[in-house]
Parts: sequence; C-alpha cells; structure tokens
Amino acid sequence: MAFEEYRQRSGEGQDVDKQEYSKRYCFDVSRWQDLRPRRDEESSLAPNSEAASWTEFSQSEPAAAAELLVTRRQLPHVGERFGPFELTALLGQGAFGKVFLARQKSLSDRLVALKVTFGRPLEAQKLARLQHNNIVPVYSVHRRGKLSGICMPYLGSATLADLIASLMPHARLPPSAPGLFRALCLSTGAVSV
Repeated sequence: MAFEEYRQRSGEGQDVDKQEYSKRYCFDVSRWQDLRPRRDEESSLAPNSEAASWTEFSQSEPAAAAELLVTRRQLPHVGERFGPFELTALLGQGAFGKVFLARQKSLSDRLVALKVTFGRPLEAQKLARLQHNNIVPVYSVHRRGKLSGICMPYLGSATLADLIASLMPHARLPPSAPGLFRALCLSTGAVSV
C-alpha cells in the first residue's frame, strides 16, 4: 500500500522521496524504482509547448505517466546501438520518444531516421498502409524490450520551421508556396495573410 501511494503521488507530479516512506514505515525501499523525473527529463518531457499536455496526462493517467518516466530512462542515446542501427545524431525528441539519425549497418550502411518510442508501434502499422508522396514510408519496425523503433528514410535535416524562417524575409513567396504558407500562418496565428 505504501508503494502504491508513492507511485500515485509521483505520477501526479508531487515531489516525493522514497526515503520518506522508509523513515515513516521503517522498511526497506531500496528495490523501489525512483519515479521522480530528473532535471534533464523534466525539461525534455515538458518543454513549454508540451507542458500543459504533460500536466494533463500525468494527472489523468498517473500510472501511465510513472511508467513513461521509467521507460524514458531506457531510451537509447547518441553513440549507442538499437538493434541493427548505430545512433549517430538526435534529430528531435518529445514526451514519448526520440528520433535519431541512424546508420543501418546491416543494409548497405545507409542513413535512416529511427523513431524510438515505448509500447507497441501502432503508428507504424497505420502509416505502412498509406502510400502517398507527402507521407514518409515505414521501412521496418524493431522491438527491444518495451521499446519500439520505427525505421524510415532520412530525407534531410530541414524542418518546417526552417522553411518558414527562410520564407519570412522575402517579399514574395515562390509560386508553389502561397497556399501552404497561408494555411500555416493562419493556423499558428503568426501572420495574417
């Protein structure tokens, strides 16, 4: 019961220390996992744009949030391997995983994007059914414990934010961009077009 209270309070984002339970109930807590996010995890789990979502998630699903914190510690880092992939750079990360530039040694030593998340790769199953020029295809899915790796082609490091930033200083947009740019600006409230 003490551990369940500890897990619930941790999942709700309360600053709780397992040693507090050791002192209060006079028993060994050394086998309990530390469920408090470390400082580096707090910043990557809840960047400003995702802070509200993370707070809502951790309050509505405390057990899942606690499991996510434990699982995030199992996510690989640059320089490590994930199955047949050598992780060479971090392309991006969010609350639920990381995307790496990876070298697939086992297949022509090609560069790929590898999205590593926890849980079953349901997203990959849906994406694999779709074929469209504007949807990045899924090459393969890999499992390692509770983690899933979704292998996709690496199409470069430019982001949509980079595209917008490069277009902003120009008085005129390229002929193919106005519709896209207008939609982006209106949806973000950045510019009235």
